[in-house]
This record gives sequence, C-alpha cells and structure tokens, in this order.
Amino acid sequence: KTTAELFLWQNFPKIKCVFAVNSWSAVSARSFGLDVYLFNRLFKNVYGSKYYESVETYLAQVPDTLFINDLKQKFTENRISIAKDECLDREIRELFSNFHGKVWLVFSHTEFAVSALSLARFLKNILRGVKINLVVSRHPRWDFVKLEDIKDYFDEIRFFPRIFYSLEPRKLFNNLKIALAVKRLSVNREDMIISFSQVEFLENCFLSYYHRNKRIGFISERDFNFNYNSENQIFSCNDNFRFTKASWFYNKIWEPLLGLNKTAFQLYDDGELYVTRYQKPINDIFDKVFICAA
Repeated sequence: KTTAELFLWQNFPKIKCVFAVNSWSAVSARSFGLDVYLFNRLFKNVYGSKYYESVETYLAQVPDTLFINDLKQKFTENRISIAKDECLDREIRELFSNFHGKVWLVFSHTEFAVSALSLARFLKNILRGVKINLVVSRHPRWDFVKLEDIKDYFDEIRFFPRIFYSLEPRKLFNNLKIALAVKRLSVNREDMIISFSQVEFLENCFLSYYHRNKRIGFISERDFNFNYNSENQIFSCNDNFRFTKASWFYNKIWEPLLGLNKTAFQLYDDGELYVTRYQKPINDIFDKVFICAA
C-alpha cells in the first residue's frame, strides 16, 4: 500500500488517465499532467445537500472539462502541459539568497509529500550543504509511506502525534508535551520554517514560538478558498457557524495560555461539516504565502 500522490509520482509513465468520484488525489493527478475525469456530479442525489455543497466548494477552482455529467458523455483530453514555473523559481531563489540556516519543513497530510520532496530536492540543488529537517504531524496515511522512499531528501525526520481539539486531560497533556518539545528544538534565528500543513497544532507551535524566523506557507487553492474566502458558497449560504466546546476552549483559553496563534474550528449545518483556519488572516501568520493552483 501507498498513498495516491506517491503512487502517481512513482508510476507516472504507466498511467494514462485517472478516474474518481470524490477524491482530491484525482486533482493531484492533474498537476502531474494526466487526463482526469470526476464523476461526483452524477452522485448529487446520493450526497446530502450540504455535503454536496461542500464538495462543489472544494472543487470550485477545477475546470468543467474534468467533470462527467452524463455517462454517455465523450471523454475529451483535458491534461495540462507541465512547464517550469519561472515566477515560483525566482521567488524561492530570492527567499534563499544569503541564507545560511537550516530549513524546517512542516506538514501532515501525505497529499503534499511529492511537493515537499520536490522542494527539498530543489533547495539541495541551489543551496549546497543546506540542512533540511522534515517535521511531521502524523496523519494516519503516513502508515502507508515507506521511509526509504523519502529519507534521502532530508537530513532529519521527526514525527509528532497528530492533535485534535479535545477536552480530555490526557490529550491536553499531550498538547503540552508537543508544545514543550517544539520549544526545545534547536531552531536558530537564521533558520527558515516552511509549512505545507493547514491548520495543525504542530504547525501552530512552530509558527508561534519561532515567529521571529522567516515563515513560509504553501496552501492549496482548494483549502484557501474553502476556509478563507468569505464569498465562497459555504460562507455565503450558511450563517450558523459555531465552535464546539473543545474548539471554543482552545480558541479562548488553551491557545492563548500556550502562546499560540488562535485557530477557529467551527461546525455548520447539522454539525457534520466544518471549516478550520487561523483566526487572523493567513498573511498575518506567515511572512509569505504561496497559493498552489489546482
């Protein structure tokens, strides 16, 4: 077993196209330059109306050419041509001009693994001798990742338990242990923190405790639109956003007590759907944010 993105990366020459009902890995496949076809609109009556609304919002930036609206519809080629992003190349080179520290790469979801590996390889090429440490908030899908596939890209790999909003004393104690462990890391003032993780307790510890370091965020266009765009379908069609008891406690008491940025995890509709984000605008959290197109 492995994750979809790593499978695509390792088997790209053998794959002609990707089909999915409701999986973001299909959109990841598009970024590899593959033909992709999504069937989720055929299942509109199967989803609840609010869940379907959330799916449509998640896929708002995806071109209509990817969607199959009728089983008789003819498949047309929709792959994009992959070319070097000159603007991103220039931005990253400028960020690392006169850089002499270590890079701390923070992320959780394995869907960003290939992006993180690509960035690490690029930095190793332009910064001879740079040390890149990978710090992971361990999402369950990491169980399917073979460390031998990625270990050569990093000087050090550290795993931390993934934290969810909870009032259980045991879990709050685990929060405290992670916060203290991050504080004790040998992060120097000249080091840079790069995160592909939105929004995770581990990431928040790095960004809050090392706020004087340069902090760079990579966020998918999907997540940015879903959680930060106040004009999207979720925010414009719903007005009953509410904290859980645990997320209220974190926002009002626990995060300020630990010296962390406030986060907002809020349910809406019948409580099965939610948004999660930093309370402040994302460009107040990071020094620079790259929004990665779908």
